[in-house]
Amino acid sequence: GIEFHQGEDPPFTPADGRYVPLPGERATDLDTARAEAGFRIWVPDLLGPPDLVVAADGDPPRVVSLLYFAGPGRPPARPGTTGPVLRIDQFHGSISPVFDKYLQFNAEPVALGSYLAFWVSEPHPVLYVDRDGQIREESARMSDKTLVVEMAGTTLRIEGELSKERAVEIARSLVEAP
Repeated sequence: GIEFHQGEDPPFTPADGRYVPLPGERATDLDTARAEAGFRIWVPDLLGPPDLVVAADGDPPRVVSLLYFAGPGRPPARPGTTGPVLRIDQFHGSISPVFDKYLQFNAEPVALGSYLAFWVSEPHPVLYVDRDGQIREESARMSDKTLVVEMAGTTLRIEGELSKERAVEIARSLVEAP
């Protein structure tokens, strides 16, 4: 679901420091997203229900994102921003690729129980690849530190100004949405 490009520059200049919606992004609720998605939706027990749920790229949605705003146990807001401080994108793991990440450094493998995760320790360009396999230029943005893990057919991107240890704690607390 995610393709890493190491040592390459992205084909588009990413937006920096602002929220960039995915194509067709719309607000929804957790129950509706779960019913429409056709793949498992995971919620971090450590953080509780998200402040906002968005579905993107079609019906059924190809991506469901859980967004968390500043608050207890969450990363602080960046000065001058009002967007989410933590984003958990989820999509069916067999769709490939959905996101392209451009790294000038290595993604670090992380053991997460029986799952293999990858920790991306620095901000990096991330681009959305639509259903037709085309990179969506308007989606190009700088991503925060990110933990990527595939769990039972769903790929998750846990993104925010987090330490690797905190990202792993959040990932270990993931439970399937009821």
